[in-house]
Amino acid sequence: MPNHLVLLSAATLTLSACARPAPVAAEVETDPAVAQAVMAPILTDPDLVSLDRRFAVMSDPGPLESSLPPDDFAPQTIAAARAEAAALMRGVTEVEVAEGEVCTACSGPLLADRVGVLGEACAEGLNENLDWSLRLPADLPIYPKAHLREAVGREGGACPLRGASFTAPVPAGQVLAFYRAIATRAGYTLSRAGNQVLISTRKSSRMAVIVHPQPGGISHFDLLVTG
Repeated sequence: MPNHLVLLSAATLTLSACARPAPVAAEVETDPAVAQAVMAPILTDPDLVSLDRRFAVMSDPGPLESSLPPDDFAPQTIAAARAEAAALMRGVTEVEVAEGEVCTACSGPLLADRVGVLGEACAEGLNENLDWSLRLPADLPIYPKAHLREAVGREGGACPLRGASFTAPVPAGQVLAFYRAIATRAGYTLSRAGNQVLISTRKSSRMAVIVHPQPGGISHFDLLVTG
């Protein structure tokens, strides 16, 4: 083949290669949950250790992040809560107490406002932190399967206190019956009872459970313990 024809063929092949469109990279789909997990802060950071829920004894509604589930009132959750509560109450005879007057100190907008039901000194110098819910006495736990909403506390002073606000998957009457029973087991003497508040004493310690009915039949509860 003449040299000029060889050069012409080579030039044609080169131009064809340049005109060919570049391959399109395949799109990679990213799972939002995976992306969130990858981008989340590492809990080895000392400032983030409190977010580690491995040793939590109750569910925590946060709001640590928007993806946390809402209150769980599924039938299986209710059944499990009642079973755990019954086990804790086993062998205890509930003590009935006459209903007292309306609790005017129980209706404050914040948990820190409502601790005054156990004395004015208890409302001073409170610290708001969910960690206080983990410092409640072992014999006065939060109701099984409850969802923590708020917690306050203080060390020392005239009224060392732990307090927690939560929702429970059972009616208010069953929650109050639970606390009447376990307070009796723990050696508390019931001093006041009613549909909205339960107050008990044990030497220098006091305990209160306050009920806050909500629309739809669900109630919020406060558990307050001094001493």
